[in-house]
Amino acid sequence: IIDHDKDLLAYAQMLPLIAQGFRIYSPAVSETLSHVVVRHPDPLDDNEWQIVELIARGLSTLKIKEETHFSESTIADKISRMARRLNALGHITVNTEDRRPIPNRYRDALSRFYKENAVRYGRHRRP
Repeated sequence: IIDHDKDLLAYAQMLPLIAQGFRIYSPAVSETLSHVVVRHPDPLDDNEWQIVELIARGLSTLKIKEETHFSESTIADKISRMARRLNALGHITVNTEDRRPIPNRYRDALSRFYKENAVRYGRHRRP
């Protein structure tokens, strides 16, 4: 039995991925392709992905500190290093004229990076 509403919902959920340039294949083809597809190296480590996800969720530096148990200076340092690395790799564009403190300076770019790339790197968490 085919549930057309369920299929339409599944297709609708794929549209943002297709818009990002992903190709969608049937499960049978996906199993074969997974062995030959080359993955891009992950630009962030686990702790950096955790911080960038919390930034994308809109958490303040204080809330990120509570969630991660990192000090504020460690968070600022990680954010600065992530922004420089992602800028060098062409994933984000850093506004060098922005003079806000580091956690806020890169917040928008890192949030956008997470939303655009979390699925690509297998880091997306379902709500």
